[in-house]
Amino acid sequence: MASRAHVIISGSVKGVFFRGTIRSMAKMLKLAGWAKNTADGKVEAVFEGEKEDIDQVLEFCKKGPPGAAVDTTIVKWERPAGRLEGFEIKSAFSEPEGKEETAEEIRAEEIYTAAPVEPPAEEKEEKESGGEMVPKKREKKTFVVEGEVLEEEGPEW
Repeated sequence: MASRAHVIISGSVKGVFFRGTIRSMAKMLKLAGWAKNTADGKVEAVFEGEKEDIDQVLEFCKKGPPGAAVDTTIVKWERPAGRLEGFEIKSAFSEPEGKEETAEEIRAEEIYTAAPVEPPAEEKEEKESGGEMVPKKREKKTFVVEGEVLEEEGPEW
């Protein structure tokens, strides 16, 4: 059964290949829709297709790609328009299709907020000067998106 989700993702989500990764996932899952950056620094996206497939990409949106720090993911389930084909990345200044709602206008059915994460104790090491416990630096991660190898170093604490 076809479904449609309108999503607003906030946090540190620009400049981390968020929209490109969403597009790759959507194409792989055969979802239609679009993604764009908003003027206020968020990522907005619409997905149409099978609900199970949309749920998969929404799980990704809650975490984001390497380098992203997702604070909040707002999801509004809508009636599928059925007029979307493929998946595109829109310009932040593109004309909306009909009346698109802004993040403030969307009455969310689902809101996911990321909790701050403290690294586990085993990932901490004693600082040489004074014995203070500080987190270790994260290892580098490698991801392949549409055949392109992306390497991202984890956050420094």
